[in-house]
Amino acid sequence: MRRTWWLSIVTAGSAGLLGACGGGAGSRPGGAVIALDDFVMTRAGAVDEGDGSTGVTAPGVDATPVEPTTDPSPTSSGTGGTGGTTIASPSPAPPVTPRPVAPGDLVVVDSLVGQINGRPIYADAFFAPLDDRLRAEKRRLTPGQFANALDEVVRLRLKGIVENELILAQAQSRLTEQQQQGLFAFLRQQQEQLVQGRGGAVETARRSIQEEQGRTMEQAIAERRDLALIQMIYQQEIAPRVIVSWKDVEREYERRFSEFNTPASAVIGIIRLDPRSDAARIEQVKERLERGEKFMEVAQSIGMIRGGLYADKPIPLGPNGLADAAELNPPVFRERLASATPGTTVGPFDIAMTDGSPRTVWLHVVEITPATSRSLYDPEVQLALQNHVLQSRRAVEQERYFNELIAESIYVDLDAMRRRLISIGEVRYAR
Repeated sequence: MRRTWWLSIVTAGSAGLLGACGGGAGSRPGGAVIALDDFVMTRAGAVDEGDGSTGVTAPGVDATPVEPTTDPSPTSSGTGGTGGTTIASPSPAPPVTPRPVAPGDLVVVDSLVGQINGRPIYADAFFAPLDDRLRAEKRRLTPGQFANALDEVVRLRLKGIVENELILAQAQSRLTEQQQQGLFAFLRQQQEQLVQGRGGAVETARRSIQEEQGRTMEQAIAERRDLALIQMIYQQEIAPRVIVSWKDVEREYERRFSEFNTPASAVIGIIRLDPRSDAARIEQVKERLERGEKFMEVAQSIGMIRGGLYADKPIPLGPNGLADAAELNPPVFRERLASATPGTTVGPFDIAMTDGSPRTVWLHVVEITPATSRSLYDPEVQLALQNHVLQSRRAVEQERYFNELIAESIYVDLDAMRRRLISIGEVRYAR
């Protein structure tokens, strides 16, 4: 198994794809773009040395993989499609040393849980990078909670691995012989750059990469290769379908109108005591407020509900501010606070509750937030809306394309593989 890049590429941030409203089928992310022609040799047997700046960029890609895998093999696998030749990296990476088994641990002999286009998936390699996390979760969670956590972790990791394998197999199957030669040249150039950037000695570069990144040089090169191949598929199969029109942006603005246009609001504090039973506390509150103690601190110290707040959330104000704040009741509260400003305390004054019982009340204006109104033609609003719609469309197209690959693959039964992995995980993490 290899690092799973596909999810990070397809779900990466989309600001670079949006130069303006109404991106079309020809939209492309900013920065360098890898295309099939980038792998075509300019002349047989020659490699353009250039300035060593060849790079691989995906649309808004965060170069951090979604999740690491333990199989360091840099070879792109699978035979999905026809006419493809498997591309290997310059040299194989060493195997990862498994975690030592402690006395008393239950041990499951490695099990084949399924195949992806003929490539076997083994349980031990699947769980190895998850061991520390899942063992910690096992200690922290109840059995039922851990079962749910295990199911979710297995589902996400398995989906990422399957997507990665199928996408890379599809990409490799589309490469012509010339493009494969160009890809080998690209990999050699990447290796030369890594070595030259770390003193010029291969062994020194290997140690440096291992210490800095916790992986081999072969893995680093293989990841760059995978990014280039996945970028090719992205540009061919996903990007042309991710279209955001101006009408889409308008509809999204209308749907989220209240988010960009909020009324003025106020946070009100209240102290309300029964003079029949709380006469002493009423006098205490009077004295403390006269001494200049903060209203909300006084309210909290005497045990007012919600810490002395009138409501759990700010109260919307009317055109005349607090004077016609419909949610501020009884109406006498609006009258008392009609001209109040932030920091103002009014009271004490007496009111009658709905059942006729008396209350002595203080009100305090904690803060007033003015109304906000952001137009659809605000560039920041447009960009936020475009990004949201674009990411949603991209996720839909990613899922559609992945489902097509699953249907066309030799044999990928995700549910059966997931059930087998969960059964193995339950035994693996039983202690």
